[in-house]
Amino acid sequence: MIYFFTFISSIVLCYAGEKLERVRKYSSLSYFFYGFAVLLLVVLAGCRDYSIGTDIRIYGNLIFDGAKGYSNFSYYLRDYSLRAEPLYLLLNFIVSRLTDSAHWLYAAVGVIMYTGFFVGLYRFRDRISLTYGWTIFILLFYGISCNLMKQMLAMSMLFMGSIHALNNTYVRFLPYVILAALFHQTSIVFSAAIIGLRILIPKKHKRFYQFIVIMGAFFLVFGYSYLLQWIIGHGILAAKYSQYIYQYNFNIAFNPILQRAFPMVMFFVFSKMKYKDEEEIRVFLQSMMYLDLILIVMGNLGDFPLQRVSYYCSIYNLYTYSFFVKRINSEHNRRIVGALIVIALTGIWIYQYVYRGNAGIFPYTSEVLGIK
Repeated sequence: MIYFFTFISSIVLCYAGEKLERVRKYSSLSYFFYGFAVLLLVVLAGCRDYSIGTDIRIYGNLIFDGAKGYSNFSYYLRDYSLRAEPLYLLLNFIVSRLTDSAHWLYAAVGVIMYTGFFVGLYRFRDRISLTYGWTIFILLFYGISCNLMKQMLAMSMLFMGSIHALNNTYVRFLPYVILAALFHQTSIVFSAAIIGLRILIPKKHKRFYQFIVIMGAFFLVFGYSYLLQWIIGHGILAAKYSQYIYQYNFNIAFNPILQRAFPMVMFFVFSKMKYKDEEEIRVFLQSMMYLDLILIVMGNLGDFPLQRVSYYCSIYNLYTYSFFVKRINSEHNRRIVGALIVIALTGIWIYQYVYRGNAGIFPYTSEVLGIK
């Protein structure tokens, strides 16, 4: 299968680069391996047929084809501003100056998106395994990246700058928040929530912090729709985001819940190591993991778009899983837990995308690559 061949090749290249960098820090050859690890995913995304991925049919080709009819970006922005945010429109406009093929647009989207996530992981490499984080990214987000392109671009910007949020350097985090908002407006609200959670983490009185997180979770369950209506009503978000307003329908889908819950169970059972000076980072990552699960459950009880909102929290799982696995006592337990999580996520990936046909990415076809 082309997906797993590409995934495994990308992971092996990342591993080779990481091993080489441990021997020779900042080796140019290690960056070569990293670049090819990202490039493989870009090629797969860029060369896919226009039937692969639901958002291609909803807005992908439509917005790109529209860009080809304009010679002035300001007119294009005026006419398409209700369909997409400015930076995504600018990307379409620039690519349409160079080619008539939307394949190059999806490759450009992939370059920005996957590079952003890789850089975010690379900046955190002193606390996690870069290869393990990249593996988790592929299993959690590659299928989604072929669909929610605008939101994934915003998420990649936030993730690339997340090291500044974790280190409490919020002024340096701000440019990434702005870039994310110019790709997808929803990132504004969750950037504020992420910064708020990070600021609230105390060096003492952690039980009070946990109480705040629990009360915040209850607020999300019962007050989310009212807050979103207020934000839209005051023009902070566009009216099109009213689709995110929460409505109960009690339609449970266990696979995304299991995808989050299984690693959490593993950490509760095995993660016993003391964190010392990393305590604040641990509390933040744990909180984002819990919040992600809460939003996923809410999304299953209500409208599906709320699951899309949860992805802003999900991106921190790229740190969390590797962070906790790396801090499990005994190498034997670390290997077992790390392998079990990857096996579980691989099984869920197969169930979601191959068996259930979610997101419309399987079977993969590409006229460009000659895959039918």
